[in-house]
Amino acid sequence: MAHQSIQCSDVSSTSQSPTQTSYIILSTSDRVDVITAWFPDSSDSEIDFKLTDGISSASNVTVTTRQSHDWGRLPDLVFIEIMKYLCHSDRLNVALTHRRWYNLFQTGCLWRYRHIDFGYSLGTCPVIKNNKDIGFAATFGKHLHHLIITCRHPSFTNCKRFQKMQTSFLQHLYGKTKLKTFRMKNIEFDRYWRFDSIRDRLLVSLKRFLRVQRRLELFEMNAAQLGLIQGCQVLEAIGCNAGHIKTLNIEDFFHSHQSPFRIGRFINFLRQLRHLNILHLNYNCLCNDIMAILVANNNTSSLTYFSVKVYKNDPHFHTIDRKLWKLLRKNNTNLKVEFDFDSVATYDEIATILIPEVQVSKLHIWTGYDHTTNFHLNETFTYLRNHFHNKLEHLSLELENEREYIDAALISLLVRCWHLKSVEINGNILPATIEDVCDLQQQCKIDLKVFQVTLTNASEEDKYMLEMIEDYYSDMIISQDLDYHFDFIDDIQL
Repeated sequence: MAHQSIQCSDVSSTSQSPTQTSYIILSTSDRVDVITAWFPDSSDSEIDFKLTDGISSASNVTVTTRQSHDWGRLPDLVFIEIMKYLCHSDRLNVALTHRRWYNLFQTGCLWRYRHIDFGYSLGTCPVIKNNKDIGFAATFGKHLHHLIITCRHPSFTNCKRFQKMQTSFLQHLYGKTKLKTFRMKNIEFDRYWRFDSIRDRLLVSLKRFLRVQRRLELFEMNAAQLGLIQGCQVLEAIGCNAGHIKTLNIEDFFHSHQSPFRIGRFINFLRQLRHLNILHLNYNCLCNDIMAILVANNNTSSLTYFSVKVYKNDPHFHTIDRKLWKLLRKNNTNLKVEFDFDSVATYDEIATILIPEVQVSKLHIWTGYDHTTNFHLNETFTYLRNHFHNKLEHLSLELENEREYIDAALISLLVRCWHLKSVEINGNILPATIEDVCDLQQQCKIDLKVFQVTLTNASEEDKYMLEMIEDYYSDMIISQDLDYHFDFIDDIQL
């Protein structure tokens, strides 16, 4: 959503004539409701809406009132609510127009969120942006509750600059910020960090900062790709105050080929988490001992979402005791389980890990770029139909299946799994199968709200058939408010 900008004139109610006009300029029309609440519809007040050219490239909406108002007396709560929709630079511009507004500019609730993005757009000076972020930490860090740190385009060249900036930023926050949520996404310490000393300095400052965060409710550090020792040290930093953590996302937190489930320090960290609601991790972070801890720590229906990623290069040939899965579900009746199979797609691999007691509700399978393996997908679909028809709600498939046809097994799966609401397929299936699915939906034999298909290796006839199918069932799609979309990928795109 485009940031809003406001221009207000500080006028005196005693000197303003009854017909003098005051202006509020908004960059999007969805903020008009705020203005109309301030100017109720009556015989004394008339509001006209006009499109004007604003400060930004987007069209602005001008709200004109013929009733006199002193904008300096705008109620504090109304002003603060408007300010919440502005970017930081626009807030400063507004604050500089009025002394009382400048004082309200310091209000803590305006500075609860901060997103530090180390991906610079064209025309942005890294030094200036770094200084702004550090200035924010020094001035408003005490009000900060939610922090997100991302690096959109990590590389060998910008890692040192990123480390220096983040070290200084966290140092300014240390001791005065009481975070509720912390997210650091896609840093990939094992991939782009050429020098260990640079990475270690950042991790030292990060651990020092996390140790004093005693109100942390959400910790997300996916795709960190850390070694076992470094990763355990970071987790132990938040483990000192783990009693409040409700959401933990450590998917791809350790780099590949590691076995965290064998490390006592990692097991001890999970033992401290007693109030988890949402948990994301890899299969190489699970074992019978860890599952027993999750069962013991979450015996009051607290765990509601459990996401597990199975990656080809991670150890994934061990199995979890069926009784532990059953106990976990018994203790957490509202639990939804998601499994993501990444380049692990043969029937034997999936059936070994995804035992019936798991009762998965969301499943994603990607075969990877292997064109030679026979994945036995028909057997996999039959297995899912027989064991998960009461729970499966979302199914996502990315398949390299030129060697086997899955159409009949897919139709059988959809008919049996009545709770299935969403299916996304990127692979090789027949247009006639897509037509059969639409026909089943039209006859109310399935209840599929989302059906998105991208065909690979589609011929010209297949492309024509897709257009005909989408056109023929367009009335049904619109009337039932369905998200159905059929597309194809040319060989050139592949």
